[in-house]
Amino acid sequence: MSLIDSFGLQQHVVGPTHERSATHKRHTLDLVMSRQRNHLVSKVCVGRVISDHHPVVCVLDLHPHRWPTKKLLTRSFKSIDWDKFAIDIANLPLQSAPSCDIDGLCLIFMLLSGLDLLLFGP
Repeated sequence: MSLIDSFGLQQHVVGPTHERSATHKRHTLDLVMSRQRNHLVSKVCVGRVISDHHPVVCVLDLHPHRWPTKKLLTRSFKSIDWDKFAIDIANLPLQSAPSCDIDGLCLIFMLLSGLDLLLFGP
C-alpha cells in the first residue's frame, strides 16, 4: 500500500509530465489527486508543448452545494411608536420591584422591555 492510498487518495495523472532535454529522461512531476470515494476527477490529459514541462488538463465534476433555506420572522421596528415605547419603559415598576440586587432588577427590566416589544412591534 502506498502513502497516497493510506490517506484514501487517488493519483489521476498517468504518464510523464516532465522531460529532461539532455538525457531525454521522462518522469511524472505534476499530480492531480482526489479522494478515492468522491469521484471528483473524471478525465485527465497530459498535453505536449515545446517546453520540458507538459500541461496537465483535467475535468472536475463540481456541483455547487445547495444550502438549505430558512425563513426567518423578524420584527418590524419601523412600525413601533417609539414615543409610547419610551414612556412605557420609563414607567416600568423597577422602583417597586421585589428584587433589591442589580441582577434581579436587570432581569425584570429585560423581561418587561421584551414584553413591551411584543406589544408594540408587530
